[in-house]
This record gives sequence, structure tokens and C-alpha cells, in this order.
Amino acid sequence: MPVLIHEVLPVIPVARLSADRSRGAIMLLPTGLDVIEEMTVEVRGPVTSVHLASPGKPSMELEPKKEKQGWSVAIKDIKPWRVFALLIE
Repeated sequence: MPVLIHEVLPVIPVARLSADRSRGAIMLLPTGLDVIEEMTVEVRGPVTSVHLASPGKPSMELEPKKEKQGWSVAIKDIKPWRVFALLIE
């Protein structure tokens, strides 16, 4: 799987990436009843431009951190049952 969530959290990731993993989208659905204070998402692929998108809010650019086999981003203050996505370009 190209996506790894570092913490043990009730979140369902669904990844759709290009063959070279340089662009795509990763939908994240928190399925718990509590707010997630912080979550780290790691993606196996080249470091690239990453935006956090959520319905009704403007997208926000995130600063990816280089990892051994790809990159990761930290996402904070995640509300339960609110879908959001990492857009990768």
C-alpha cells in the first residue's frame, strides 16, 4: 500500500496515484467519534507538492517531510466523519 498512517487511529485511507506515484489523491475518512489532534500520513513516492482539501474550505498547501521511502505530512485537528483529501501534484 502506498499510504501509511503512523499512529493507530480510526482513519480509512483510499489512495489513487499515477503509475509513477508523482500525482494523485489520497482520501482520508476519520471513522471515530473523537477529534484527532494530530496524524502523520506517509506516502511512498517522490516528494512533491501537497495540498489538503476539504469540502467547504479552501485548499491549504502542506510542507512534506522527506522520509526513507517517500514523504510524510502532519495533519492537525481532524474532526470525526469529515472526509478530506491530500492532493498530490
